[in-house]
Amino acid sequence: MSQLSPRHNAALIIGGAATLIPAMIMAGFMPEWDVLPATSWLAIAAIGSAVAGVIGYPRQWLRASIAGAIAGSGALVGLLL
Repeated sequence: MSQLSPRHNAALIIGGAATLIPAMIMAGFMPEWDVLPATSWLAIAAIGSAVAGVIGYPRQWLRASIAGAIAGSGALVGLLL
C-alpha cells in the first residue's frame, strides 16, 4: 500500500469536509445549520470537491475538477435518493 503525499492528504481532507458537512446538514444531523436550500448544499459540495481534485492533481486540473464535482454532487444526490 502506497503512502499519500501531503498534497493528496490535503485534497482528501478538503474533499471529505466539503462533502461530509453538507451531507450531515441535509440528512438532519445539524438542523440549526440548515439555512440554505438543498441545491446550495449540492453546489457547495461540488465546488469544494472540485477544488480538492485540483489540489490533488494540479497538472490535470480540468479532469480533476470535473471528477471532483461529480463525486461531491453524486454523494449528496445519493443521500437524497
